[in-house]
Amino acid sequence: MTNPNETFEALRHELLKEAGMEPKGRSREYENLTLEYFLEHGRKTEDHDLWRECYMLAIMDRRFMVLNPHKTRERELYQAPAGANGKWSEEQLSAVLRYEQDVDQDGRSEKEVDGGRARHFR
Repeated sequence: MTNPNETFEALRHELLKEAGMEPKGRSREYENLTLEYFLEHGRKTEDHDLWRECYMLAIMDRRFMVLNPHKTRERELYQAPAGANGKWSEEQLSAVLRYEQDVDQDGRSEKEVDGGRARHFR
């Protein structure tokens, strides 16, 4: 995988998968590297364990959203809570339709434009 987008999505998928697993079932491939970093900077093993359990995925997700602000809007549109009847309101549907189908002077929808804005960590 040389495409940064593919690499990032694969990593993100792996972390999301592991977030739902019991700690003993998770990959330990890079655990020693991050533990070594914590210890070199005066932190305890317990700090590292807490970071892996509680913060690692949240930090990655937050950083991704900072680097890709258009994804915040996309997430809001597609994950908007449905009303009491389990359906989206007309306003919500209209917002999604505008995002996906309204085109600019170059003939691209906002969704297509956002697709070209993706950035990743380096």
